Amino acid sequence: MRMARRAVKNLSFQEFSSVEEFRRHWDSSSSGAISIEDKLPIHLHWTNKQAESTVICFSAASSKVREVPFWTGRGLASSLDANVLLVSDPSMILDRTLSLGWYAGSLEQPDLIETLTEVFRVVSQGTRPIFFGASAGGWAALKYAARLAEAVAVAVNPQVDIARYMYFPYYLRKAWHAEEGSERLPFEGNVARDYAEDNDSMVVYVQNEGDSHHLNEHFATFRTTCGNPDKLVELLPDLGEGHMAPAKESLVQILETTIASKSASELRANLAGVEIKSSGVNKEIKVSRSAALPAGVIDEQYPVLFEQTYQLPPLTRVCSVDLGSSVELPAKTFAVEIHFDEAEMDKHLAKKLGLSWSDGLQSAFVYSQPVTETRWSQHQDFQIPESATGVRIVLRKWSWNGEVEEPCVKLRLCSKTVATEFSL
Repeated sequence: MRMARRAVKNLSFQEFSSVEEFRRHWDSSSSGAISIEDKLPIHLHWTNKQAESTVICFSAASSKVREVPFWTGRGLASSLDANVLLVSDPSMILDRTLSLGWYAGSLEQPDLIETLTEVFRVVSQGTRPIFFGASAGGWAALKYAARLAEAVAVAVNPQVDIARYMYFPYYLRKAWHAEEGSERLPFEGNVARDYAEDNDSMVVYVQNEGDSHHLNEHFATFRTTCGNPDKLVELLPDLGEGHMAPAKESLVQILETTIASKSASELRANLAGVEIKSSGVNKEIKVSRSAALPAGVIDEQYPVLFEQTYQLPPLTRVCSVDLGSSVELPAKTFAVEIHFDEAEMDKHLAKKLGLSWSDGLQSAFVYSQPVTETRWSQHQDFQIPESATGVRIVLRKWSWNGEVEEPCVKLRLCSKTVATEFSL
């Protein structure tokens, strides 16, 4: 069963039949929504402030997008002394279960990076382009800033090598109809390589020190690969555990400082004085952290669908939970609690084992990843405490909206246990 594409919102677009027509006839003095016809439509929102800088905003992942265009950054950038271009990822139209595409293209639109580069060149002409994005949008900010002269990238907790991110295999299947490693894609997924030579673009790299995956797997890669460290400004606040975003006011201050600074040395000095506060929002994990929630309230809001204890073979040190379904299910349909026999769990041990922790659930947990029809979907590996002899899995309904009646779902541990079927 193929999930439906996303519909296009009924907006009053200024329409162009091609990128070439946009290049020839677009009037930068007008503001509003723009639609450029391409293999997949390119949707933009332009705000002209007759400023010397143009901030180009990319979106991070979202599993709640029902229609396109999906723009983020309007509120963030509204007070800036800069023109603002909001960019919706064209690949999001492909499938309603696709939550991110890195603005990297698809089989239907394999030359998207070149196409958008030309669009950004037109829009930013005569101004300084500043590319801004977080997480997946941070990868896009780095990718496109590297392609325009004298550009600046402000990347917040970005993926750098998208092949190292857990949602990459699903993006491959949905956008490119490919399995991981089965074919070469027409773009470089490790954006650090775009900066390996003496690239002229400036990079403001904001990385939460509490996000171990992005710090060790992505930031470290960029830092060691960057061929021009004088053009790299590193901001490493401790915002809390996980993929935690800075507060909106901190992001505004970073962008304001970037816009006002005219040289790399001035930018570095000015950003050193910026206090970066945490938003308290984990962009990957938005589980209730209130320890005051009684069990009855949690069970009513997030009902238990399945619970089973598995005995672990001796010397088992790594496991994963796999899910299969009779229909495709988007990310975060379920929250999977993970409890270990003979092991006292807390958030520090959960982090050490590669798991997230919820005070509300009083449990280590993972969100379910997208589940492909008739195919097992392997979730992230987690380590087993040495004292544990068994693991109890509790599956809770999280964000399933009931659009498909009673899908048949299977769960297994480490792909070695007998699958257990249940209905929603």
